[in-house]
Amino acid sequence: SSVLNNEEKISLQNLIKDQNIVSIIPDVVDPNYIYLKITSKVFFDANATTKSAKDIKTLVEEKILVFKVLSLEKFSRNLRYSKFVKELDEADTSIVSNETSIELEKRLTPSIGEEKSYTVKFENPIYHPVSGYQPVIYSSVFAYTKTDGTICDVHIDDDGEGKLRLYQLISGVKNYILTNMGSVDYITGTLSIEKLKPTSISDGILKITCIPENKDILSERSSILTIDSSAADSINVTSEIYE
Repeated sequence: SSVLNNEEKISLQNLIKDQNIVSIIPDVVDPNYIYLKITSKVFFDANATTKSAKDIKTLVEEKILVFKVLSLEKFSRNLRYSKFVKELDEADTSIVSNETSIELEKRLTPSIGEEKSYTVKFENPIYHPVSGYQPVIYSSVFAYTKTDGTICDVHIDDDGEGKLRLYQLISGVKNYILTNMGSVDYITGTLSIEKLKPTSISDGILKITCIPENKDILSERSSILTIDSSAADSINVTSEIYE
């Protein structure tokens, strides 16, 4: 696990105290993980390599994982977009360019069957070009009990005006159950989710994703940027022949 339990925190605090010469009171806090979801389309010159499109795709995926280990996963390490895409171009000499986008994901473990409010901090501005813009925030699916007692699968999104909504997909169409279940501060990247009461959640984890305003992704002092390589949607690479 990436998070220490209370007993482990106290043990670590005592160890640090024993090593301190000056009177500093140590405080051990859990890291605030911000998960990056990478989508990249890579263009390569087929005349400059004997590798297949699948080979190029694999090389770029491996480059992303190396970047994760060497350039992320430590406190206050930022992702500089220009450096990142340059690394992808250098995955193979045949690569001409890439079109890469990054989304941010936060993960909650809400109380099941209990109504609570939550604050989600992406720590980066959220993309919001105009008032009323299309949703740029979305959540993973979870089960919810409606007022009539029926249970349905639902998602969270935003209305482009600073409000969070709860909806059910019916034949591919969003049917909104709640139109004001919290607020979004697009400038600070902060979500305030109010009175969330899930009936059940797969693995107990609710994932909330946003499109960031800026290409450079910043992390604060207690935050760590990472890429969950075990998640199927965390790295999506396609490769095409450059024409």
